[in-house]
Amino acid sequence: MIFLGKYMVKLAGLAAALFICRAASADAVRVACVGDSITFGWGLQMTYPARLGRWLGTNYEVRNFGVSATTLLHRGDFPYIGRPDYTNALAFKADVVVIDFGANDSKHPGDGSLDATNAVNNWQHKADFIGDYKEMIAAFRNANPAAKIFICDPTPDFPGRWGINDKTIRDELMPMIRIVAEETGASVIDLHAALAGKADLFPDTVHPNDEGARLMAAEVFHALTGRAAPEEANEPDNSTAGNQLENGRPYKLFRPYFAWNNNFSRESIGWQAGTEEAPQWTANFDFSTNGLYGYPASIRGWHYGWNPANDDLFPKKLADTTGIPCSFYYNCGGEDLHGDFAYDMFLRRDGRKAEPQLEVMVWGGNNSTPIGKLIATNITVVDGVSFDLWAGTNAPAGYFVYSFMPHEKTVKLPSEGSLDADMMDFFHLLEGRPNFSTGMYLDVVEAGFEIVRGKGWVTCGWFSCEAN
Repeated sequence: MIFLGKYMVKLAGLAAALFICRAASADAVRVACVGDSITFGWGLQMTYPARLGRWLGTNYEVRNFGVSATTLLHRGDFPYIGRPDYTNALAFKADVVVIDFGANDSKHPGDGSLDATNAVNNWQHKADFIGDYKEMIAAFRNANPAAKIFICDPTPDFPGRWGINDKTIRDELMPMIRIVAEETGASVIDLHAALAGKADLFPDTVHPNDEGARLMAAEVFHALTGRAAPEEANEPDNSTAGNQLENGRPYKLFRPYFAWNNNFSRESIGWQAGTEEAPQWTANFDFSTNGLYGYPASIRGWHYGWNPANDDLFPKKLADTTGIPCSFYYNCGGEDLHGDFAYDMFLRRDGRKAEPQLEVMVWGGNNSTPIGKLIATNITVVDGVSFDLWAGTNAPAGYFVYSFMPHEKTVKLPSEGSLDADMMDFFHLLEGRPNFSTGMYLDVVEAGFEIVRGKGWVTCGWFSCEAN
């Protein structure tokens, strides 16, 4: 996987947005869940940290610091220690730390797993695994000397794919985890045994589904409390709570936001909304040819006059607006992925909450092609990232489009990124250009992914938008 690197506009304080807990008491026990996509909750309605937090109740504050595709190995292809989430997890000063790594560390080509021919070779650095694990544990204890550390045997694979193989994990990696536990005094949570033989809970042979995540949460809950997980028979099913349809396309309210599977093709785009307060969603797709299939997004405002959240922040006249600070965090995984994460904004010359008269996009990457032609290069720099400006007419939609995009092309879609910017900085750059004026009204700010090609998934983990 490739990190967004210099193409990324950093999102400060991301962990504050990704916490998953109930309203915790002032002296709540802080629990940090650290790991890869299995902790993050790839494709799930409810992640294991979310369910754990619900079961533990208000005397605990549980935060999910998982990052998809990451390795514990410092020399892996996407090391966790280089992610902002690791810094934020340490700053959390957790009383309890639950660490679950190993799947991505075990990757190596030709291991017999599915789709492993061109897999990265992280396991060539296996001699570093024990030392790197001990270093992470020491870092969390340095942040909070009283912290209780739990390290997990990874969930099983059936048999695995992308170079992740259950035999490698079971025969080589898990014995190393036991050595780490013995030498550091950490406790072991055996997630491998908890889900052994349950291949039906792993649709892609690697990632557990919601029932698998529930079993993970139950095992962690027992390790932390010594009790069996609470019965859920009489608890409401939140997996689809609040989901509704607009023109056959599902959406969910996260007031003042809403998330929507904006699929404007006739092709299938799988979509699942999150269950927490943040406007989170995951979309999955499989398209072998180029096209513009959809733009699943988190939204604040009026999309073509439609706003099920009934939020009144927009329309907003630009001339009366000093700032529109926005934050957006995303990640993805799969094969041959093409498209781009981007902000999408619609404007009108009046405040009618109706069809757009101008579209302005701010792209998080440069992996596909915008409408129109390039009209200015290196027009602005945001946090070290240089943006170009494209312009043209979206003839089928009937309006003009300006697109700001990073100057440098990314051959491969980055697996993680964020875009934290004030949209007014971009609007000011359009002053004096055709079809735009500061007398226009901004109807909506959307943060989503334009699906162009590939087989995989994309996730919006966080979106926020205000206007001053």
